[in-house]
Parts: sequence; structure tokens; C-alpha cells
Amino acid sequence: MGVLRDIEEAIGLLEPIVATLDPETLAADDAVLLVKVFGKGERLCAAAKSLAARRVAQCGTWRDEGERSAADWLAKETGDTVGAAAKSLETAQRMAELGDIDEAFRNGELSRTQANDIASATINAPNKQKELLELAKLRNAKQLADRCREIEARALNEEARRQRLHRRRFLKTWTDDDGMFRLSGGLAPEVGAQFLACLAPFESAAFEEGRKEGRREPYAAYGADALVAMAEAAATGNGMADGRTAGRRTNVHVLIDRDALARGRARDDECVEILGVGPVAVSTVKEMMDDAFLSAVVTDGVDVFNVAHIGRKPTAHQRTALVVRDGLTCVVADCAATTNLEIDHVEEWSKTRRTTLRRLAHLCHFHHRLKTVGGFRLVGEPGRWRFLRPDGAPADGLPAA
Repeated sequence: MGVLRDIEEAIGLLEPIVATLDPETLAADDAVLLVKVFGKGERLCAAAKSLAARRVAQCGTWRDEGERSAADWLAKETGDTVGAAAKSLETAQRMAELGDIDEAFRNGELSRTQANDIASATINAPNKQKELLELAKLRNAKQLADRCREIEARALNEEARRQRLHRRRFLKTWTDDDGMFRLSGGLAPEVGAQFLACLAPFESAAFEEGRKEGRREPYAAYGADALVAMAEAAATGNGMADGRTAGRRTNVHVLIDRDALARGRARDDECVEILGVGPVAVSTVKEMMDDAFLSAVVTDGVDVFNVAHIGRKPTAHQRTALVVRDGLTCVVADCAATTNLEIDHVEEWSKTRRTTLRRLAHLCHFHHRLKTVGGFRLVGEPGRWRFLRPDGAPADGLPAA
């Protein structure tokens, strides 16, 4: 087979290059280019592997090797989990129906994860392909996944989707090869939002304790400490060290269209979502109004987007509106941080003496510090922010304007 021979030769050329590659001898610009080139190569290989695996699944040759399914066979061959392999095969089967996505995948423009997300979202909403392919160019996996999930949710019946997510809830625990206790779980979005709201004060306490002790650890480590603290508080009933009640909830932010709320269900162009979690049914929001400390913003209601005042700190109204506008994520395009966000005055308050929503933005601690003491700048306007280096070059992964 000529194609197979060509591929084997290409891999053969690559093997000694990788084996002898000494990163310490690379110039910085060369290292950047290598990452980009190998990144495209990785995506091309993933696409080719997916297409070949689809054929293996069709032929049933995995049965000859004693595997219980094509996904089990693919997981064994690639080192993926069975779930990831099954998702990859499902995407490969759909690609023939999704021309533009299939072309982008074959051209190395999409990673396997991006192709999986877009294929799942557009199989019932093909008119969204162009939008998602453009969003994929930003290389922000979280933004793309969130938008894909939103589109997929709108293509399904609200109540059917809600019941499906509830049936799929799970919690698994195990011990890995290093002896680390591991857990994995899945919850319906409204339950997940309540869980995060309960966890938030424990996360803040863990972060503050780390700062006082001079520790600088990843946010994920503080999250683990917070989960243990919340479990201990629930078991003992002792609450938190600073006197707050164990399990105390902070705001769950919901954005809902006024007409959808009145009607009791949402149409395709109407928004009903828990910010930072995802789309939910209107009935879910109504139930939460009786059960949680809900901060709901109804669109077409009060114009919160132009509120201004002369104080330095944003008002509660502005804080809620900022969450609605920016979501619970850093506004820098290639940043996926969703925890310990800080509100930035795009122009220094000492110069303007006004706090307006249009000149506020969510930045993670890392990017906020770069802007405050590192000479970096945030320019533009809501929805079109650019994060620039001191020399004016883009620092957000987007092409130069």
C-alpha cells in the first residue's frame, strides 16, 4: 500500500529528529515555531488515526483480537480511556456528514477534542458549523467547549435533556498507580452550580490560608483542600474557622430571557443558563428560585450595562452585570482561568474617578498582576478585548490587528 509506505517513511524520518532534539540548544523563536509545527503534525496524525479507526470499526477486525468493542480495541492501541476512544469513533462516523468540519480536521486545523466537540454540537445544528470553526481558531478549548455545549443543549428538548443529565450523574473513586486517591464525577448543571457555590467559601479560605503561610500553589490544590474542608465541616457540623456556616452558599448567577421566563420554556434564540456551568431548562431556574440564593439577570429588563457611579468599588448591580457580560472567566482570549478572578479597571480609577461597567473586566490574578505591575495593557471594549505586551505586541494568542 503506497500511502502506508509513505507514512512509515515520514515517521521514520521523524524518529531520529525527536530522539536527538536538545531543547536547550534551541533559540526561543525556533522553539515557538517547533511547537506550532509539531502541533499541526499532531492534529494531522489524530485525524488520520481517526479515519483509519473508523474503518477498523466498520470491518469488525477488532473481534479477531478478542476485544469486546471497537472502542476497547482503540483504547488498547492508543493508550486512551475507553470513553475517549468511543467518543473519537463516534466523531469519525459523523465526519462524513459534516463537510466543513471534516475538511478542517483533515487539514490539521482542529484537534481531536475540538473536532469531537464541534461534531457533537452541529450534528443537529449544522448552521452553526462556520461559527464554531471560527471560534476554534482562538485555540481556547474551554470557550469552544462551552459554546458547543450551549448549541447542543438548544437542539434538544429541555425536559428530555434535563432527565438525561440526571440519569447520567455519577461519582467514582479509585486509587491510582502512585497510591493517589482519585475521584471523578458528573452532575446536572443546576446541581453542579449549587455544589460550586457551597465550595466557594472553603476555596477562598484555603487560598487565604496559603497566602498567610507564604505558599503559592496551583488553584487546583486549593480546590482539593476546600473539598476536604467542606466534607469535614459537613461531617462534624463545626462550620468554618472564621465562623461562617459550613455549606454556606454564595450567589448562583443565572441569565434568563424575559419571554422565556414568562412562557416557561426557551426558544432557540433565547438564553437560559447558569453562568460558568451551562444551559438549563426554564423549569430548573424556577425551582432554584425557591431553593438557592439566586442572582438572576433577566434580559430586556433593567439596562444594567450602562450603570456608572463615582466610587472605586463596583456596585453589587455592576458585579452581577459583569458576570453576565464576561462570564465567570478571564477575558484574555487564550486564558481559561475561572477561579480567583479579579475585577480590573481598564483605565486607572485614580485618573477617571468613575466606575463604569464598560471599563471593567474580569482578569485572573496572573493577568491582573501583569497589567498592574508588568506594563501589559488591556485595550478594546467588551467582547473585543485585546491583551498587549509592553511593546504593543499581542499577548493573548490572537493575530495582530
